[in-house]
Amino acid sequence: MMAEPREIDTPGAFPVKRFTQKRGDATRAKLIDAVIAFANEGHWRVSTRQLGQYVGVRHTAVHRHFGHVDLLRRVVARAHWHRLPLPGVLIDYRPVLAWALLVGEPRKDLP
Repeated sequence: MMAEPREIDTPGAFPVKRFTQKRGDATRAKLIDAVIAFANEGHWRVSTRQLGQYVGVRHTAVHRHFGHVDLLRRVVARAHWHRLPLPGVLIDYRPVLAWALLVGEPRKDLP
């Protein structure tokens, strides 16, 4: 079965046309969900091995789908911050706090 070229929609990253398969998209979604699940448990900086074990794939899947674990954290912090456990924080500060917790540095694109 040949994969179709299509644009991968990852907010905060450059749009890329790649040959992808549906199971690859599912793995990307599972890795994002894994980062959020670890954050719900209070673990903000997890390793690729921990993510791979949680999802049930090899740890190299993070590098294959995102390039680096820091880029995965940036995708979660930029596009999925509303799913992170940040109780008691004003909604205006949630994206900034999510970015700082996951990436470990302040966002440079904010005033």
